[in-house]
Amino acid sequence: MIISKIVSGFQTGADLGGITASMDLNFPYEGWVPKGRKYENGRIPDYYIVKESSSSRYEPRTEQNVEDSDVTLVFTRGEPGGGSKLTISYAVAHNKPYLHLDLLLYTKEAIVEQIQEFLSAINKQDLIVNVAGQRESKAMGIQLEVRAIITEVLKWNNG
Repeated sequence: MIISKIVSGFQTGADLGGITASMDLNFPYEGWVPKGRKYENGRIPDYYIVKESSSSRYEPRTEQNVEDSDVTLVFTRGEPGGGSKLTISYAVAHNKPYLHLDLLLYTKEAIVEQIQEFLSAINKQDLIVNVAGQRESKAMGIQLEVRAIITEVLKWNNG
């Protein structure tokens, strides 16, 4: 086994795509969220197991999730901006490997293959993988797309 846990900031979109894939497969997940369980749609539902930051701002939880992970996957449609760009800057600052995946450039199968190659090259057991990227309001449908991709990656991981 390579991946031992999925980490995320629980924002709508890419973050929740990774979390729901984990939940679908009863795979371990966790992650830091802003104080008050804040996200785009109001308050993160109680059925998600989260760790609340002492700050209601998004930046501290973004950095903490990068720090708590071995690698970060950043999903976008087009160039990263906003929180996705910030996530990459934290990965660089903390010397953590990351992979930016532009969903407009590749098929689902090609993206799954890129992730498999990236994770295999890390050559470490019990990898904690941070799943991040655009929120749903910036890229409609990205949550389901990332969910499908992470589901395939986790099936491969457990295969």
